[in-house]
Amino acid sequence: MTRTFLRSFMVLAIGLTSINVSAQSKKQPAAKPAAKVSAQAPVAALKTYVIKGNVKNFTETFWSYFSSGLFKNLVIDVPVKADGSFFKTMETGNTSDIHFYLGEGLSALAKPGDTLTVEWDNKDIDDTFKITSNSGERQQELDLLLQLSKQYRKPMMDAVTALRSKDIADVEKFNKISELFTGEVKLLVKGPVTGNSKKILYDIYFRNLDMISKLNKTSKTNYVLPLAAAIPDNLKGMFGTANFYQTESWGYIDKVLDETMFMASHEYRDFLVSKVQGERPFSTVTYEGPAHENTESNFTLLNCYGAIAKLNLSPLILDWYLAHTIIDGFGYYPFDHVEAAYKRMLPEMKTAAFKDELTAYYKAMHTLKPGNPAPIISLKDENGKTVSLSDFKGKVVFMDFWGVYCGPCIGDIKTYGVEFHQKYKDKGVVFLNICVDAGVNEWKKSIADLKFDGINLRAPSPADPACKAYNVEGIPHYIIIDAKGNIVNNNAPNMGSLMGKGFSIKLDKQGNNELDLAITANK
Repeated sequence: MTRTFLRSFMVLAIGLTSINVSAQSKKQPAAKPAAKVSAQAPVAALKTYVIKGNVKNFTETFWSYFSSGLFKNLVIDVPVKADGSFFKTMETGNTSDIHFYLGEGLSALAKPGDTLTVEWDNKDIDDTFKITSNSGERQQELDLLLQLSKQYRKPMMDAVTALRSKDIADVEKFNKISELFTGEVKLLVKGPVTGNSKKILYDIYFRNLDMISKLNKTSKTNYVLPLAAAIPDNLKGMFGTANFYQTESWGYIDKVLDETMFMASHEYRDFLVSKVQGERPFSTVTYEGPAHENTESNFTLLNCYGAIAKLNLSPLILDWYLAHTIIDGFGYYPFDHVEAAYKRMLPEMKTAAFKDELTAYYKAMHTLKPGNPAPIISLKDENGKTVSLSDFKGKVVFMDFWGVYCGPCIGDIKTYGVEFHQKYKDKGVVFLNICVDAGVNEWKKSIADLKFDGINLRAPSPADPACKAYNVEGIPHYIIIDAKGNIVNNNAPNMGSLMGKGFSIKLDKQGNNELDLAITANK
């Protein structure tokens, strides 16, 4: 199933965010507990940074930004007072990439100990946005990242669009990516060298290399980024360009598994995920004898086995990948599939901090295990009335987290929404449609245009408690709750699949899906 992911929410607008939007992209976790940090931990102890400032002509009660993390990327809401001022303290263990959902998207870095002052006029964000630091060197880095955002977000958008087009020649696609990459690197090396210069280079390189990798999958030519040509000879030793990955062959994996890059760059970590998941094992079988009972592929387990084969040279990176994949899996796949991967892989992990992180997250996710009571959430409908999940005790609930700007969401609604609702509305099913990505006016217009039946609710942001409660990692995200108020599936199939017109899903011997079974159990 294709989803729009809140990790890369508004990715084309942000411009410099990773373009990896695979089925493993990350978002705000649900009630994620802090991990225990052991003496063996390769990650820094949690410290804090501050974001403060003032915004003019602002009519909302908060604004949001994206922050990268080692296991989970966060969407963070910053409350704004009536006078436009705001102050937010955040915990972090390492340097975090942050992207502001403002204007066409602006980027920065946050380090432990930072105090970042942010100011803008909401009537003219791109020309008035200003971010300042309490450190001279940090100010140089912030100025560079802001300049990269403004100067190269449109070329980035053009490259992404070209990469997806069937009408543009491969060499033209490569030229767009190459020009983008070269321009970003030249802007980086033109300025002073700072403590994060190498990290910024890693980000630029692997963000563009991910596009090159996607191009090479379908091209007859093996394209390579011109890294050596982009960096002056006197800086090549400092940046360590000889260690950069310059081939599409996994025979050179030793050039990829760089633990310094791994700790510094979320773009590098995303690249590793993309490479491992891009070459999955067999996922279907033709039987010689009678077919086995209907089964589903356990993609979380498949991805873990793929990592063991490809990342074994670095136990640190392998353990991170296993923990990351299983944590991520709870946002997308059936609980029993992810639980099986957890129980199989945890004993294999050797990095204490990553094992602790995974164990804590697994315990937190037990609240969403099938059969457990569904978390009670309350949101407002289009008339301003507060609606609670508890209002529907005794009825089967089909919950749809969706977005006005989510292509797969709109496609599912337009293609299957009317027919799906017609099929199930007279069977005692309540449809709760929860929009997570739009303002009130945009949301109301969209539900009117779509003629979206059911009870329409709005979560003000992806960081809303309703999204956290159900570990909504990507949209569309579907949930089935039985008449007793218990979870049937926190990662349910989409509407088309439940009608037998989408992806193949697990059915009982009579051909009933899990929504059918929940309805039958209520009779």
